[in-house]
Amino acid sequence: MLRSFESMLAAGDLTLVDSLEIPPNPERRSPVPVSILAGPTRSWLRDHYAADGTLWRHQSLALDAIERGNNVIVATGTASGKSLIFQIAVMQAVLSGEGKALVLYPLKALLADQRDRWQRLADAFGCAPDTVAELHGQVLFDERLDAIRKASIIVATPDVLHAWFMRQVSTPAFKQFLCDLRFLVIDEAHSYESVFGSNVAYLLRRFLAARRRACRDRNIDRSLQIIAATATIADPAGHMQLLTGWPFEPIAESEDGSPSHGRLVLHVEGPDYGSAAEAATADILIRLLLGSSEGSFIAFHDSRQGVERIAKTVDQDDVLPYRSGYETRDRARIDKALRNGTLRGVVSTSALELGIDVAHFTVGMTVGVPRSKKAFRQRLGRIGRVGRGIFAVMASRHAFTQFGSTLAEYYKGSVEPTHLYLDNRFVQFAQARCLFEESEALGVEAREPPPGVSWPDSFPAVFDLAKPGIRRPREFEFIAQLGANSPHLNYPLRQVGEANFRLTEGTHDFTEQIGGIALNQAIREAYPGAVYLHLRRPMKVLEWRAGNFDRSIRLQTARSPAFTRPILRKTVNVGLGPDEIVDGRIQSGPTGLIAEVYLHVNESVEGFRIGSNAFAYRDLRLQDSRMTRKQREFRTTGIVIKIEEPWFAGNGDPTFNAASRSGGPHAANTKRKEHLAERH
Repeated sequence: MLRSFESMLAAGDLTLVDSLEIPPNPERRSPVPVSILAGPTRSWLRDHYAADGTLWRHQSLALDAIERGNNVIVATGTASGKSLIFQIAVMQAVLSGEGKALVLYPLKALLADQRDRWQRLADAFGCAPDTVAELHGQVLFDERLDAIRKASIIVATPDVLHAWFMRQVSTPAFKQFLCDLRFLVIDEAHSYESVFGSNVAYLLRRFLAARRRACRDRNIDRSLQIIAATATIADPAGHMQLLTGWPFEPIAESEDGSPSHGRLVLHVEGPDYGSAAEAATADILIRLLLGSSEGSFIAFHDSRQGVERIAKTVDQDDVLPYRSGYETRDRARIDKALRNGTLRGVVSTSALELGIDVAHFTVGMTVGVPRSKKAFRQRLGRIGRVGRGIFAVMASRHAFTQFGSTLAEYYKGSVEPTHLYLDNRFVQFAQARCLFEESEALGVEAREPPPGVSWPDSFPAVFDLAKPGIRRPREFEFIAQLGANSPHLNYPLRQVGEANFRLTEGTHDFTEQIGGIALNQAIREAYPGAVYLHLRRPMKVLEWRAGNFDRSIRLQTARSPAFTRPILRKTVNVGLGPDEIVDGRIQSGPTGLIAEVYLHVNESVEGFRIGSNAFAYRDLRLQDSRMTRKQREFRTTGIVIKIEEPWFAGNGDPTFNAASRSGGPHAANTKRKEHLAERH
């Protein structure tokens, strides 16, 4: 496949804008700490990795820091053997009877991949079959309880830790697990940022507080260490301290001793969004397959339905799409086919961006410049694991130069900072509600955040507002109602108050679940009447069910799979009254103002298009009552800018412009206009 791509370049089938040769690097080794070589993993370690008593330099340095009792963040390149570090540390503890380990992976796709690795490792040491267990949303409840009671190594997503584990921290089995815990491992640490990372930061503090309480109640004194790993992060130690509240010793990229193969990175001219980009990508992949008999590719696209459309256009059974929302059985089938080489390629969203190690990926490509340098490096890191590889960015000719950059600068420059919003009042309120539930279950009267954990300075004030029966500002009423009596379930980590739906296939009387989807995705992809692709199969969306006990979207095989596009409408409610300005953050002058305000956003799907024809639900529902508009509402904050100058008014909605000019800096009435967020 590598030669097939090179032949396409040589024949001029692809228009090359720029290229970057990444040279191979030799390995650097250092002695393994003596205590590690003398421990229970010594024979296995010498047989597989350290015959001469050395490991790659960063591996040895990290193991030494762990032996000294420090929390460690290993921030070296992709495919540099970071997993081996915490695998050795964890197996040393398990085999010595020193405690258990909880290993967190941000995505189920990555968890499934790594769970098999942990199992093979446990088997190599002759451990019991139930030594390793997994926890995620699709594991049955009785299997979860068995894992807590019996397993020594649990691989889990933060989502199930939040929504299931933390609701039961007061029960004996869970308390015992907390007391037995020796290591907490956080893989792909850079992925914990923005809303998801901010929620996880509070989740980890709640988890550590619960462990402290359980150990104190049982008079158990067992040290806990955190080991984290990432390939793309600007300030690894600083990020981990914000994420957990604990200090970390960093093992930096400069200490990376792993060897690497050379890779060629290309900027290929082509469309980078929409149907044209998907068609061009499919065409390249088809020609790659026709010109080769060995090797495999991975192609990235940021659209969930886009990866389905590309894979469907390629139309080969050995090329499959991969994205979030698949059932465990389907995901496992694709994972297995990737590992054993029966797949020639996979078209994926960012779901395969993190940590997936498939040796035979020799060609990679991405549709458009990735959203961040972090994503770019992760995608590039999927290819060239055992030999030379090629990675192509398909984008417009000026995709890099329009930002004053080049392909080389984009690759070599520092990655973006990893942002956490620990002072976000909505995140704090949701987390405080969960913390109250946990404290009550533990029999603790929570007058303040639990001691022994580093809470952000602004958290105690919001914690007080989350107490039951407290009169609170109006800004919190919406999120308080969303949490209701089940905050752990109603405040998911990846967004606040976003409903999730089961995707089902079948009749009214019998349906089978084939996947899942969040509300924000559903109104774009699985709206009533849509043609929804699932594993390349076109399916018609028949109806939404949103009852108390059945939140699902029913589909059936589409007879005429004409692709549909949603007709979306977004409305933002914004005001400049005293209750709508965040902490008095407003500056005004003779020609305008700037303010941070609370926003109430409504996003709805009003119908769909097939080609140039539009079908509105207001018309469709006359023939089929199931064809109705769907919407989502959420609260957030944003910046409003008002400038009393003609150039700022533009040619938009004159009503909005007039209303903005007539309102003073503390106008109490709320303006409600579409596309406010996009236009201002």
